[in-house]
Amino acid sequence: MATCAAITGAFVLAGTASAQTSTGGVRGIVRDGTGGVLVGVTVEASSPARMGTALVVTDNDGAYRLENLPVGQYSVTFTLSGFATVRQEGIRVEVGRSIELDQVLKVSAVAETVTVSGLAPVVDTVHGGTSSNFNTELVQNIAVSRTSFFDVPALAPGVQVTNSNIGAGSGFNINGSDNNQNAFQYDGLDVSAPSFGGPFDWPNFDMMQEMQVKSIGASAEYAGFQGGVINLVLKSGSNQFRGSGSFYGIWNALQANNTPYEQYPRKTDHRLDYNYNLGGPIVKDRLWFQYISEHIRWERTDGLGVPPNLMDKTRIWRPFIKIDAHPTNNDTFSVHYNDCRDWWGYGAGKLVPPIAASVEIGKDPVVIAQWSHTFGSATLLEVKGGGVYINKDYVPQIGDRITPGHIDVLTGAASVNRASANNRDLENRQNLNATLSHTATDFIKGTHEFKFGVQMTPWNTSTIRGGYASGKLFYDLGTAPYYVLTQEPYAQGGTIKMYGTFAQDDWTLNDRATINLGIRYDRTNGSVPSLEQLDSTLEPTGKRFPGIPDVFRFNDVSPRLGFAVKLDQSAKTVLKGHWGRYFSKVIAPQFQGISPGSTAFNYFFFNDQSGKYDIPYYSIDPKANYAVDPHLSNQWVDQYFVGIERQLRPNFGVNISFLMKKEGNFIRVRDVSGTYAAQSYLDTFNNRTQTLTVFNRTSPSSQSLYEVTNRDDFNQDYKSFTFEANKRLSTRWQLQASYTWQRSLIYARGTVNSQGFGFLSRGAYGSDPNDLINAYARSGVDTTHAVRLSGSWEAPWGIHLGATYFGDSGRPYARIVRVPLSQGARAVIAEPRGTYTLPALNNVKMRLDKDFPLGRPGQRLRLSLDVQNLFNVDTPNSIQNNSSLEDYYTGAGHVGILNVVPPRQAQVGIRFEF
Repeated sequence: MATCAAITGAFVLAGTASAQTSTGGVRGIVRDGTGGVLVGVTVEASSPARMGTALVVTDNDGAYRLENLPVGQYSVTFTLSGFATVRQEGIRVEVGRSIELDQVLKVSAVAETVTVSGLAPVVDTVHGGTSSNFNTELVQNIAVSRTSFFDVPALAPGVQVTNSNIGAGSGFNINGSDNNQNAFQYDGLDVSAPSFGGPFDWPNFDMMQEMQVKSIGASAEYAGFQGGVINLVLKSGSNQFRGSGSFYGIWNALQANNTPYEQYPRKTDHRLDYNYNLGGPIVKDRLWFQYISEHIRWERTDGLGVPPNLMDKTRIWRPFIKIDAHPTNNDTFSVHYNDCRDWWGYGAGKLVPPIAASVEIGKDPVVIAQWSHTFGSATLLEVKGGGVYINKDYVPQIGDRITPGHIDVLTGAASVNRASANNRDLENRQNLNATLSHTATDFIKGTHEFKFGVQMTPWNTSTIRGGYASGKLFYDLGTAPYYVLTQEPYAQGGTIKMYGTFAQDDWTLNDRATINLGIRYDRTNGSVPSLEQLDSTLEPTGKRFPGIPDVFRFNDVSPRLGFAVKLDQSAKTVLKGHWGRYFSKVIAPQFQGISPGSTAFNYFFFNDQSGKYDIPYYSIDPKANYAVDPHLSNQWVDQYFVGIERQLRPNFGVNISFLMKKEGNFIRVRDVSGTYAAQSYLDTFNNRTQTLTVFNRTSPSSQSLYEVTNRDDFNQDYKSFTFEANKRLSTRWQLQASYTWQRSLIYARGTVNSQGFGFLSRGAYGSDPNDLINAYARSGVDTTHAVRLSGSWEAPWGIHLGATYFGDSGRPYARIVRVPLSQGARAVIAEPRGTYTLPALNNVKMRLDKDFPLGRPGQRLRLSLDVQNLFNVDTPNSIQNNSSLEDYYTGAGHVGILNVVPPRQAQVGIRFEF
């Protein structure tokens, strides 16, 4: 009876519809030797990744579906009385993908089992989109920084890294969209920060089981992004106790110098990474745990021009614990907690001496709980809840929160102390999602895999409070005093409540064609919370600012339509297509400037006679001159995709695709009340003079109203062709490779190596008509040609070789000039982006591992060597492109090199596993 119940439970869990956002699926048709379908074949899937065996029986069409399988390697067994049993081994299940595994059974008078290895399919025959999946076998065998997981998504096609500094931050522009328009998920639940749309949590690298980058053809289940969804599937314990202890180290002797002309190049005194990992059963077959802890000690200079005795220091502790339970045959439950507690020094560089550098202090825990329940053999209910909780302080690294900082207007260099306000960042994002999946084989025609869901983010707030040290920031003219900014401590914040519902139908019409039909509705409400004021030392002043309800309200309807058509009976060639509308993610800085705690900026010139800053320059009252359009509606992008996937051999497939994106209803800032008059400005550069038409404000500053509104005078257009090849690990090697040609045209500033429009303050892009001069051109992160390679080879004698290659043609940049106008000096694009390009980036990383078995099964010692930037390239990733500024930087012409990609660096590691 117990055995029967267990088999029934396995059947129920396996046969339900729609692969989850943290699982995948296998499906297919079973036939006999004549081509006839076989009914009643028992199909079982087993894996160390799954607690128990998944089991289904083929239907009247000989079809089976094994969905909701945890990612990993599986053995799939086909059994029917009178036929030889077949076991397919090495079947890789990836998150969000459904592969087709058909099987032919041969008549046999005796019981026998035929084992087949290395025939795993790689083509998703169900979904009309594409994704990049990075599994454990690949990630553990290629060179990674281990600072975070961010160098892994950079290997996906269409992903451009802000500043070309691979792995050093979470700034990604995916398929031309802004860097705040990505969604970051853990096990399918969004943990993006409401302050900038990216991940505040930098998780323990070893807690990742698999990563998926989904940017094309997302179903109606996905919302809150226009670029891509980066989903981490988190590790779980199993019925076997497994653990590891590892150490990775970097010292200055292992780092090269790719800026020999600099007095103070980049330097890493040390980076020490200690990691401990233990997982296993608490109650076998019912309750499991996984615990990982990482400690990092790091001293380095991130920029050029920093003396080695004044390095940025970082201390990090990253705990992770996850509990999985299977209390009944129909129920599964999991809960996990992870955190990144840090003291992270940053900011020192050519324009920021160490005395003006900053430190981030705080924590950002993530807590997520999930429960699923099956009803019968075709219905699954899933409930997920949790989010991220952020508490960070940003203060001077020298610890002085009283002495004001200085900025030299001639060079942009800071001095004396931190030139930014001291502030405390408190954020929380809490989600509650529920989905119901059901497979229907007797509805209208074919098979329908329905999925309905409700997604809520009722608590989603970002607040930033603090002020400049002693309420002042000084501006110098070289060594002479020029003017001062004074400001009362401020308190800004935004609350974004989101409520969504969706319906998705993956409708398999016949054995060749599947249509993906989806629709979702989202309601987004924005408001400003009531906030307590903090002074520059981040202590309460006793003052509280009121909140503002109903700043905006969006009601968005997002249709999605896709298809997947098998072009051959073997399902090795699939034609895919997708069209969908995706609405923008809203973040607090898009409207938090309207906060009553947005205190006034007052500027005063220095008076040589009195020796004081007592000559009024100008004042800005954000509350009087800044507003949000009461009729504001959400920005959108339409995505058009067509592609072909082809399996050339088992475990090896290729695809070619075309993508086009068109954005509209841009949310930007405009001065809706000021008046401007055109006038000429003579720009002389390299002995050549041109006339620029600029716009001088003729109305008083008090008349201007900078409004966050929809702009119809903007444009953004993206097109790309991509070729990909994917060889899963088999015959001792694996490879993921892609080439992308792209063109991204956009209205944007003249900034270098970045693209983002999430911070809509008074001075945000578009607030002044001069911002649009020569502004429609290639994006600052647009690379015409992009190549990504990652792979590994299992050499003899326990040696593993891994490599990655990140190649981008030169990114465009503009030359800008500083034009004095009545509204203040404005940075105007004199020559548009694309007139000049940065050098191409060719970054190679290598890894060498040697395994030493230790006698007992599962025990080994691994020694590793990771080399970043193997050829020590010196591609600039930050330059000074303002030809009006003094050129005392290293570089030619108007271009001053502020920073380059990190130099060659070796990391040694030792890892014990049991």
